[in-house]
Amino acid sequence: MKKNYDIAHGVTLITLTITIIVLLILAGVAIIILNSNDSILNKATQSLVIQDKESIREIILMAVNNVKIEKATNNLSKEKIINMLKNEIEILSNENTTVEFAEGMYVIKLKSYEFKINEDLTFVSKGISNERIIIEKSFTNEIILADLEGGFREHTAIKIEFDQESINPNINLNIYMFDSNNNFIKSYSRSNLLGKTIYVNDNGVKFKLQNWNEVSDYTFRCIVTQTDELEYAGKETLNSYKPNSEYVFTNVINDAEQIEVKFSDDSVISSNDSIDIYSFIQYSETNFGSSIERTILPEEVSSKKFIVSRNNLTMVLSSGNGETIQKGNIKYTLEKYVTPDNVLESKHGRESNLQGKVYEKMFPDAKRLELKFDEDTNLNKRFDSLYVYYTTNENEEILVGKFTGNDLSNAILQIPSNNVKFILYTGGSLVNCYGFRCEITQILNE
Repeated sequence: MKKNYDIAHGVTLITLTITIIVLLILAGVAIIILNSNDSILNKATQSLVIQDKESIREIILMAVNNVKIEKATNNLSKEKIINMLKNEIEILSNENTTVEFAEGMYVIKLKSYEFKINEDLTFVSKGISNERIIIEKSFTNEIILADLEGGFREHTAIKIEFDQESINPNINLNIYMFDSNNNFIKSYSRSNLLGKTIYVNDNGVKFKLQNWNEVSDYTFRCIVTQTDELEYAGKETLNSYKPNSEYVFTNVINDAEQIEVKFSDDSVISSNDSIDIYSFIQYSETNFGSSIERTILPEEVSSKKFIVSRNNLTMVLSSGNGETIQKGNIKYTLEKYVTPDNVLESKHGRESNLQGKVYEKMFPDAKRLELKFDEDTNLNKRFDSLYVYYTTNENEEILVGKFTGNDLSNAILQIPSNNVKFILYTGGSLVNCYGFRCEITQILNE
């Protein structure tokens, strides 16, 4: 019996020894893990040391997300949220922070920067101060199809600035720009925004970014600033504007089908400048494009009058390069336009893929008709054709001619009848063609 006891006792000692050794190993591992985690935490904290506005923004985002998590499980008062935001930011930044609630938003001030957070803890903007917004989006290994926007509460003109590193010129990126009311402004691609300054007579801007290829480590970035420089107001510029800039005018008449635009007699722009009229084309939710409807050159601005066949247009005044202030100004009016009874006209710019659209007029008391075509009349010489006919008293249809390109610009046609018919065929390309407009005069007596 004693022998069995000694054996059992020995086994117990061995087991105890092994257990102690295992516990010591586990304790050592735990210490290593704790030290490792502490090192990681230290590194994470060190990485958040404030160096610039970007690191400040990251700190604010982390703090807001932490408070959001807490808010999702607990009913937090505004005072509690204010205190939590302040504590979180100060722990992360090691800097004194001011947080207060005003006008429905949490206002965070850290060093010389200010951020505004909505009551639901979403950013009003990624901005710095009340007058400045940074709009940016980073992409890593994904196809670009993103909406970005930033705006101010009060009505104001804004200035949008892209520096030389805002957009990677090697990325085949399509950028579609809108004002805060979703009125299309203009489309851009690749590097033509680098160093560009754009002025918009609105309190906000929206961008749609589109690319069909995967990209990595790419950032879109611009700065939007409220401007009190009053480069322009409403539908006119002042007597000077800045070089290498674009001045944008978005215009809508809701109950109109067409708009007539008239420039004042004293409108003038510099010789290197131009005015482009744009329209937006949306094929689907994710597939869209744009086209230039017309370009107005410096010699055409004064007293210029034209018609667009839609209820909105975007006019972009582009100033040339240089270091001096551009001289000149533009002023224009908009009116709802309805085609007069004595006019035949296509849409301007002309519609694509027309397979014989008919336009016709009859004047029962006329002996003959005089057709005067506008100077702007223009068709695509390669793809478009306009056929002009009239019908005789014997009900015979006579072809006056087939026209294309600028054939009918400022042209006058005499029709020996009281009726006229146009048939228009157009190609599918989205080209800058005005179409046609023809004013008809009745000749009642020979």
